[in-house]
Amino acid sequence: DEENSTVNKFQQPTLFNQRPYIPPVPFRNNVDGADFLTGETGDGTLVNFSAFDSLSNNGGETVAAPLKFSQSQPEDNNSGLPTISVNGGEEKGKLDKSDASNPNREGKYKDDYQLIDITPGRVVSIELNGDFYERIELIDADTKEIISDYTSSTENGVSLMFTPKDSINYIARVTSSARREKDSIGKYTLVTRQLPTITVNNTVNKENYPNGLDNYQHEYQLLDLKAGEIIEINLSSENFDTYLEIINLDEYSRYKVIGSDDDSGKGTNSNLLLSPIKDVSYIVRVTDDGYELKNYNLSVNKLPTFAANNGLVNNGILTKSDTNYSEIEVNYDSYDSADYEQNFVNEYQLNNFKVGEVYSIELNSSEFDTYLEIIEANAYKRVNTSYGYAGDTPSHLIFTPKADSNYILRISNLYDYENRVGTYSLNSTKLPIISPGDSLLSSLSTDDAFYAEYDLYYTDSYQLTDLKVGEIVSLDLLSSDFEPYIEVYSIISDRIIVSNSSENKDKLRINFAPQENDIYIVKVRNANNEKETGDYTLEVKNLTKIYPSEDLFKGELSNTDANVNSWEG
Repeated sequence: DEENSTVNKFQQPTLFNQRPYIPPVPFRNNVDGADFLTGETGDGTLVNFSAFDSLSNNGGETVAAPLKFSQSQPEDNNSGLPTISVNGGEEKGKLDKSDASNPNREGKYKDDYQLIDITPGRVVSIELNGDFYERIELIDADTKEIISDYTSSTENGVSLMFTPKDSINYIARVTSSARREKDSIGKYTLVTRQLPTITVNNTVNKENYPNGLDNYQHEYQLLDLKAGEIIEINLSSENFDTYLEIINLDEYSRYKVIGSDDDSGKGTNSNLLLSPIKDVSYIVRVTDDGYELKNYNLSVNKLPTFAANNGLVNNGILTKSDTNYSEIEVNYDSYDSADYEQNFVNEYQLNNFKVGEVYSIELNSSEFDTYLEIIEANAYKRVNTSYGYAGDTPSHLIFTPKADSNYILRISNLYDYENRVGTYSLNSTKLPIISPGDSLLSSLSTDDAFYAEYDLYYTDSYQLTDLKVGEIVSLDLLSSDFEPYIEVYSIISDRIIVSNSSENKDKLRINFAPQENDIYIVKVRNANNEKETGDYTLEVKNLTKIYPSEDLFKGELSNTDANVNSWEG
């Protein structure tokens, strides 16, 4: 009676309402490669008996024998495995000696679950809690290779996050990391879930978070990110002291906290910036120092942009509701947190620039002392700074972008504790260029960049181009209106290569040998730091070459030649 029969892969078939089945000797061994009693084949697969028929054994007793059979898939394949949905799945089980052995860990047992309802690109979290030393393994169901794993050294549970890829079938394997067998078995709970998401230019709060998940920390996957586009993440709450983390989840499901903040937002709120990298998943974690989160708002927005060339902000405003500078960590040796207490910032992403070009950026305010910074967003490292005084001296800096880098322009007040906020203007331009063979007639004026870091002077800056390694470049500066000063500055080595000045309005000369792949700037200003202005002439040329020969090279020195040593006469 087939309807009343059951088949167990590990035992012989049993027919209900019949006396116990005793197979004859000829059928104990292989039937088309499978042992009739155990169902096992030589390669370890199993026979699936799907129908029965009578078969005579040399006139003996009628017995049940296989009419049809098929070999099932290997035991570790996802076919036939119990499943668990990544949309809030939960399975309670027990790991014991009757479970299959873990092929990746000698002497350990395993329970495998096929993950279903997966969306490629959406981060999945797997959590395992048991009364043994847990280990969770993420397995490629087709190759049987471990994609990722996480081991606990205690009995406090383990968790693992990964970003599913298309065309891969995943298995979540419950196993153990303990050495002793008694610590390797026991009851467990396996929980899987897709992280909720937040997209750019959106806000979520506690009410948006799925019920039944963590009460003490909330995690969101950041979506709609674009490589090279800097985003700002704000976490605010009127009910608790917020704490914000950004987690980087790589292709191997390894994750680490790449940014954290406590109080960089208004009051005790949190603020972080992120410059995302292509093909990396990012997770935002909301938490505090308590045991249960209260109401909060989490927002993600693109940082406003500012053009490095011809950028202009006429009516910018710094307010006390802006980000608090004091808690922002920057990789810079001279950073002194005491100087940044209770200062506020506006931040922009620099765009519209080309690698190898040099840009000038100026910040003015009549209401607060200005401080201007450029920060390399990927490494979060300050690369240039400048400060100025309210109503008198602007902040002014020169900047050269590098390949594969993104930059943040930060505006703040540094020292003026009484007037920390107010309106400002911001402008930028590409430096004019000058090359060997050029002769330039120009003038210093009160519209030029005004430097106040060390002394008070106006300056003009030019980018030197068309330089050749092996040629020596000569620069001559002449002015009858002010005492001249000239310098050449190396962007790569970040230092002044050569400079010269005169107290007698002589023609000055400096020579230097350009190096390969360097970028050079020539600066013209007055030498006596008295805000002098006036006309000047700047000439750039390659020095004349002379070669060993029998010919005599003749020249003539005159009082129109350049003073190269800045000595009188």
